[in-house]
Amino acid sequence: NAQKLFQGFHSVYLTGSPASFLDWEILRKDGTRRIVEASVVLIRNPAGEPEGFRGVVRDVTERKRADQALRESEERYRRLIELSPDAIAILSEGRLVFCSQAGARLLGYDRPEDVLGRPTFDFVHPSSWPLVAERMQGILASGRGLPFAEERFLRRDGTPLEVEVGAVPFTYQDKPAIQIIARDIGERKRAEKLQSALYRIAETTG
Repeated sequence: NAQKLFQGFHSVYLTGSPASFLDWEILRKDGTRRIVEASVVLIRNPAGEPEGFRGVVRDVTERKRADQALRESEERYRRLIELSPDAIAILSEGRLVFCSQAGARLLGYDRPEDVLGRPTFDFVHPSSWPLVAERMQGILASGRGLPFAEERFLRRDGTPLEVEVGAVPFTYQDKPAIQIIARDIGERKRAEKLQSALYRIAETTG
């Protein structure tokens, strides 16, 4: 820390250019440590010779702590997404701007990067376009989440995919966005159809 500070002042002295020192830790009289940000300029005498420094020091301890807490929160959120078996995606301005690995697999892709930046409706079956559009507009207009509803997606090979989708409002890069959670319910739907068919057969033969 001291070496870094010395190099900063030395650079100002040699070049005459102002400099800012970030993440500079100081020890207060009461023994507490604070993080400060200092801006330093070189002072010259009438002959133009260096004779000292003038600086402004700002205490940025709380800001740095808040930044650290935010990074830790984002890391925990990222881990939760990675561990979730459900597909998680963020939609902004009509496009996919984030997709979990589970989401990419659900759609038949190897990597999330393969779907990022593409229009949302590239992955929605035409039969679900009206429902999805209505739900997206409702979330953005009301600012409230919507419960899970059955929709149909499109996999990479063009086959339809039965899914259950929940959605909540989100902010992505300071813009309104939507976060969705989707899970494959194809097996459940097939089981329900089989059960219904068996029930009808039982009724007709009973």
